Amino acid sequence: HTFEYAGPASKSDAIHAMIEKAGDEFQTLVDYFENPTFYFEFCSANIDNLTSQYSGIKMKDVNDPATGTYDYNIMNVMNPIPVSFHDYILKQDENGNYIDANQILCLLYYYLHAHKGWNGPVVRNLATTHMLDKIAESFGEECHEVPIGFKYISAGIDQYDAVLGGESSGGLTVRGHIHGKDSIYAASLFIEMVCALGSPTKMLRELEERFGTFEMVEANLEFPAERKPEIQKTLMVDKKLPDFDADVVRVSYEDGCKVYFSDDSFVICRFSGTEPLLRIFAEASDAARAAAYITPFRKLLDI
Repeated sequence: HTFEYAGPASKSDAIHAMIEKAGDEFQTLVDYFENPTFYFEFCSANIDNLTSQYSGIKMKDVNDPATGTYDYNIMNVMNPIPVSFHDYILKQDENGNYIDANQILCLLYYYLHAHKGWNGPVVRNLATTHMLDKIAESFGEECHEVPIGFKYISAGIDQYDAVLGGESSGGLTVRGHIHGKDSIYAASLFIEMVCALGSPTKMLRELEERFGTFEMVEANLEFPAERKPEIQKTLMVDKKLPDFDADVVRVSYEDGCKVYFSDDSFVICRFSGTEPLLRIFAEASDAARAAAYITPFRKLLDI
């Protein structure tokens, strides 16, 4: 539904009025880049643990901050809600549980290919879920892996004529759209999917029943700056690997050190391109097994 409002000039008042008018049917707040312009920011939210309770979302009038803000508990506003943070997107399901970026990519690729008829492959970076590979394979398509950095996602969509491309940090785009992350478009696409197919929780369960479970664990590790050359040498020059309790299929040094295992799980260790951190991502059939891939790397690098 589209809810129009022609009343008080304050956009925060307008949002409040639209919420009251829409009632239980209200499903989303749309964040526009142009007038009317709103943006969302969490109040007392723990970004690392989004399944915990938080106080709500503050809707701030960008054009006229002096008009005040309006706080509203998102649990009482809608189920589900897409929330736009500049280039990235966060979502929750109808039970208030966080839907992570990997799950969003899988849901949207499946929806676009299976239900909208957008045939073609998918592009992901080295640190993004391998469930996309399974979904693509089921369609007779290929999942193309690229280095980390959204410019590689955009280039991959052009090169392979891919339906969708994205990364586990939350950015995505689709064929024919801009060569960059667009959380507003992604939120709108997610809403369309939910309106067409219903519960995202049910859809996720169906994907897991068909393709298996994929849980990702991440460690962001600080280290003294003087140790970077030593760590770089160990990983990328000497190419030392930990002793993993799993069968290693291959190792890639395209962007950091990524180890692929025979059960489709993986672990990647690389320096952050934006912060003085060593990042380790691991994915397996459950979080405990994924975490078990991170520990050997930490021991090897003494970090």
